[in-house]
This record gives sequence, C-alpha cells and structure tokens, in this order.
Amino acid sequence: MIEIIQEYWKSLLWTDGYRYTGVAITLWLLISSVVMGGIL
Repeated sequence: MIEIIQEYWKSLLWTDGYRYTGVAITLWLLISSVVMGGIL
C-alpha cells in the first residue's frame, strides 16, 4: 500500500507542470485522506 501511495505522489508531483498544482494538491489530499482512512 505504501508503494502505491509513493507512485501516486511521484506522478502528481511530476505531471502537474505547475499549472494544475492546486488541483493536484487537492486530489492528493483527497486520495491520501481516503487511503489513510482505509488503513486506520
């Protein structure tokens, strides 16, 4: 599960192109919240 999170993090970090940074951060927070909620 940790590896999947790292892959998503890297993809969001490298593909936002500084144009969709806010959207990428919002999606990342949403994904991380759901994943952490599932783990905890």
